[in-house]
Order: sequence, then C-alpha cells, then structure tokens
Amino acid sequence: MERASTHSSYVRYALWAVYRNFRAGRHRHSGSPSLFEAVGLPRRQPERGRSNVYKVITIDDEPLVKKTLRVLIESYPDDWFQVIDEAEDGRDGLERIERHSPDLVITDLNMPIMNGLELIERLRASGRTVDVAVLSGYDDFDYARQALLHGVVDYVLKPVRPEAIRQLLDRVRARRTADAAASNGRGEWIAFCGETAKIVAERVWLLDDAGAEEQLERYAARVEARGTDRENTAEAYQALVTLVSSELRQRGAGTLGPPLAVEADGGESGAARTRSEASRLREETNALLRAKIEALGRERQVGNHQGIRAAVAYLEAQFHNSELSLPLAADAAGMSQGHFSRTFKREMGVSFIEYVTRLRIERAKALLDVPGMKTWEIAEAIGYQEYAHFAKVFRKYTGLTPSEFRKREGGARAMDERGYEE
Repeated sequence: MERASTHSSYVRYALWAVYRNFRAGRHRHSGSPSLFEAVGLPRRQPERGRSNVYKVITIDDEPLVKKTLRVLIESYPDDWFQVIDEAEDGRDGLERIERHSPDLVITDLNMPIMNGLELIERLRASGRTVDVAVLSGYDDFDYARQALLHGVVDYVLKPVRPEAIRQLLDRVRARRTADAAASNGRGEWIAFCGETAKIVAERVWLLDDAGAEEQLERYAARVEARGTDRENTAEAYQALVTLVSSELRQRGAGTLGPPLAVEADGGESGAARTRSEASRLREETNALLRAKIEALGRERQVGNHQGIRAAVAYLEAQFHNSELSLPLAADAAGMSQGHFSRTFKREMGVSFIEYVTRLRIERAKALLDVPGMKTWEIAEAIGYQEYAHFAKVFRKYTGLTPSEFRKREGGARAMDERGYEE
C-alpha cells in the first residue's frame, strides 16, 4: 500500500509539473523550465546533426503510468524519442509492435492476458531487433531477472523516477547511435572495396601488373589500418578477389581463380597471427593478379609486337601532354595509324582513346590524394586543358565529381583513424 501511495504521489506531481510548464506536455512557453529542471535534473545542451527520431511504444495496464512515461519520454532534450502508441497488455502490445516497428518498447512485467515476460519471449522468437526495457515492482525481481536473460536493455523499478527514465533513454540513444555509426563505417568500407576492385580489374585488363600491385598495397594498408581480427582480415581479401573476378567476368576475361583459403589457428598470439595471415593473403592475392595478367597476355600475344610495347611506354611517359594523339603514338610505334589502332586494341583489350583516358583518370585519382593540390591543377597535370571536360570524363568513369571523390576518400581515411571494428 505504501509503495502504491508513493507511486500515485509521484505521478500526480510529475503530471502537475508537466502540465503547468508544458501545456499538456508538448508546448513549453519561452523561458519556462523543462521537466528535468522541474524535478531537479539538469538541462542538457541540444545536439546537432541528427535527423532520426526513435519511436517508442509503452505497455502497462495502469493509465497513469503510461501518461507519466509519455511525459518523461517526450520531454527528453531535442525530441530524440517519440511515443507513437500505447498498449494495455502484452497481446495488445505485440500487435502494435508488429504494426509500428518501434525502436524501443517499455513494458510492465505484471499484466493481464499476456505478461511482459511472455511478450519478450514472443519478440525474441520473431527475430525482431527492437530494444526492450521492463518496468518492475520490487516483488517482481525474479521476473525482471528472467527478462534480462532474454536480452532486455534495462529494467526500471516502480515507482518510476524521472532520472531512471532519462538514464534508460541515454543508454538506448548511445546504443542506437553507435550501431548507426558502425553501419555507416561498414558502408564506407564496402564502397571502398568495390571501387578498389574496379580499379584493380582495370589494371589487370590493361596488363598493368605494377598498377594492380600498387592498388593492392593501398588496399592492404587500409585493411591494416582498420585493426580487424583474422576473420575480418580474411573476409576483406576474399571480398576483393570475388569483386575483381566479377568485374573481369563482365569483360569476358573469366575469374582470378579459386577463393583464398583461410589457415587454421597457429601458436602465435592474436595480433601476430593476424599480421601473418594478412601478409599471406596479400601475397596470394598478388599472385592471382599476376597469373591472370600473364594469362591474358598470352591470349592476346602481347610482347610479340615490339611496336605496341614501345607505344605503351610512350603513353606512360607522355599521358600529361595535352597534344597526345593516336598519330603521335603510331609514330612512336613505327606503324601506320590504321594498323596501329587495330593492333593496339587487339593486344591491349581496349581502344587507344579508352586506354589513354583510363590512364589519365587513374593518375588523377592518385593526385586527388595530394593535400592542397587544386582540382584544376590536377586536370592540367594529366593533359586536360579545360577543367569542365576533365570533370565530365572523371564523373563518367567514377560516378563522382573530382571534389566528391576527394571528399569520400578523405572520409574513408577518417574511418580508418577511428578504427571501426565489425
């Protein structure tokens, strides 16, 4: 009886404070204190850069408890949380959860029809990832302990205290924010992996073993910077091989070969074992790339024509020359323009113009990593007299403008420095 009386007193006080200062809990007059200040908790500064609102469903058979929770939740700073629905028992709550897919469910344990524990079991069996917090009286502690075994994020004792709800919401917000950050980090990594695979496949297709190895070393440095364990390191290299194979298959060049093998654990420590495994995987991936380049070279009979070899060397040295042209390359090869054009495409797998353009774009990507170098300077450095034309070609081959590419690469490096772990 004493506990119920305390609870009722708290509810009346909380509602009185809120209705006085918030006009039914939603519209606060300028200069009026927040609910947290009204009940003795400090006001926090607003946070910027957020676009999401976490949806909450409360489940309790006591209407005043639900009203109290709504007021406390929706008084949380910066409107991070919104109560989107309420339910009276577990069965009703389960239906509303399925309907609204909330981020957080706050449920009582002791309810009619379906209690909170059964509700939690049903949610976990359905595979939903919603966060669940439980409300519990002191005599419900055994139920609360069982709920914790089902993975609830917290339990709050009745009578509900504002500070307890604030701490719960802090915890949920931190958890959700961290999950989102990890997801974004993984998205950035996947994008980098896909972009690297395209470049590596391009270098393989053009029989540029030095260029392919350079891209692989860059990828290896990024893998090491992430600080992942052996399993994720192996996954990173396997993903690269798979994506490069996919790119080559689209060009009709087959695949790199069988997937990379992951060795069983040895006697080394975790960090040492990861470094050793990363080194082995890098070497095996490089061997696959070299083997594929050699196989394509044999198919195209590359090396049998001294003129094409001379032309490729000439292009590598003169790609920055805005006057570079097929006639100049044909002269360097000692061939007529028509014969050179046909022979170059047969042996290199792409036309002369395509080869030069891709060569310049790859050089541009490298220069975009140079701090302080302006994009128009990069355009001139690789043989483009007009920046607009360079930007158009760059976007065609990469899907991004030069500035967007530089910004994304900078974000990926920042991701490495943060050291996200999957």
